[in-house]
Amino acid sequence: RRALVGAGLSEVITYSFVDPDRLKLLGWDPGSPNLLALKNPLSRERSLLRPTLATGLLEVLAGNLRRQVSDVRCFEVGRVFSAGGPDGLAQEDLRVGIALTGLRAPRSWFGGRERVDVYDAKGLLEHLLAVLGAEGAETVSCAVPFLEDGRGGALSVAGRRAGIFGEVAGAVLDGFDIPGPVYFVECSLDFLSEVPTRPQRYQTLPKF
Repeated sequence: RRALVGAGLSEVITYSFVDPDRLKLLGWDPGSPNLLALKNPLSRERSLLRPTLATGLLEVLAGNLRRQVSDVRCFEVGRVFSAGGPDGLAQEDLRVGIALTGLRAPRSWFGGRERVDVYDAKGLLEHLLAVLGAEGAETVSCAVPFLEDGRGGALSVAGRRAGIFGEVAGAVLDGFDIPGPVYFVECSLDFLSEVPTRPQRYQTLPKF
């Protein structure tokens, strides 16, 4: 959290329960047995446990844009859920998600007007891996239903996918009423906690 706040992002907290229609926009089948539905949801819009942090973060962006806040750099640390856990319980995965849109730097008379792009998203994912001590990350291609083809990828650590980054697909943005473009990052903290990290090295302070 400190690393991402230090990089200029704001932390948000969103619901763990999501709208089936939103998930369908992102490429999930709401009736899939891999998704977990609540038996007595308060509303249909909060009837499934989230399998990704993308839904909540995109809703945060949409809410800010409706209030004329066009530059948003936010992140969330939270659990996602799927079927297949021990004893018939949910399988949980702690992840960090990041959503970016608008200008790269805060608006000011001396600031630039460059907009965030996919390299900002990739750079934040690399920064996160470096802070957590995961070395040897490699960029690999991957297909994510809610990201534009050819405008993103994944970082692999120890031969396994540690996180994804890319531009959110236009059809998804239309469904959330976001003019776009939006760039998204998602990374499994549970996976990274199992990856061997570089040893910490210390040296004595000088006397003077």
